[in-house]
Amino acid sequence: MRMSSWTPEIISYMADASRTSNYFARLSEIALRDLPAGSRVCDAGCGMGQLSLEMARAGMQVDAFDCSPQAIAYLTNSLGEASLSPGRVRPSLTDFTRTPLEPGRFDRMVFSLSAAAVDAFDCGRKHGARSLVVINKMHPAPAQGDEDRPIVYNLEKAVGHLCSLGLRTSATDVTLSLDQPFSSIESARRFFSLFRTRAYPHGITDTQLRSELTATENPEFPYVLPVKRHLAVFRITMPQDLPTHQSHQAEAVLNAFFSLQGGANRTTAGRRRGAIKETP
Repeated sequence: MRMSSWTPEIISYMADASRTSNYFARLSEIALRDLPAGSRVCDAGCGMGQLSLEMARAGMQVDAFDCSPQAIAYLTNSLGEASLSPGRVRPSLTDFTRTPLEPGRFDRMVFSLSAAAVDAFDCGRKHGARSLVVINKMHPAPAQGDEDRPIVYNLEKAVGHLCSLGLRTSATDVTLSLDQPFSSIESARRFFSLFRTRAYPHGITDTQLRSELTATENPEFPYVLPVKRHLAVFRITMPQDLPTHQSHQAEAVLNAFFSLQGGANRTTAGRRRGAIKETP
């Protein structure tokens, strides 16, 4: 299931998972590597804002953008419970791809499961960001069918193409856990009906469900679904004086390459423009 709306039910599942995991703390460490405290960071497509909060706790000034009123409302409420100084995180219900921002405002723009490199490069250039961190899911093979999520299946080749454009780029892959806890079997069954429709298009049986879950001794969450995310992390130093013809060349090459990778090309990017959000 691709995230198209943040319903209360989906928010509840994601809140439980993030509350019982260090996933976003680890992701913050990865995204902020080599960035000095006090830097201004854009969480581009922040979703519920868990990564925004962790980056703020690490000492950054965070602008958190998303197009979902429900997600931004959750983040705004979370700020009331977080031990952060006022203004450390600034949530914004904004389509930042269309909204003019102060050039050079961001030391880093972070795209966590929200955009392929072609979209991130486009946004970073438009807003004059000094650096980008783009986090995509790693897949073992090219996408099949109507897949338009930002994914990568050949990390070395991806870095080679980015470097061939003269973009200072490095990348690594990492596997992080974001296990999903459940208060009941019924809650787990509902989760599978929302998020595992490809694996179980006709619904999951009791036997299949129990084989997927791990029993715990936690009375609040007696069952957990182990979830591993294999991620590709790109770090791009944005050139501040890229000539227009080189900029267009970069876009064209990135379009072609990430289309083959299973990520976004201009067609799919256009469909997602104004709807960049985190994908569970």
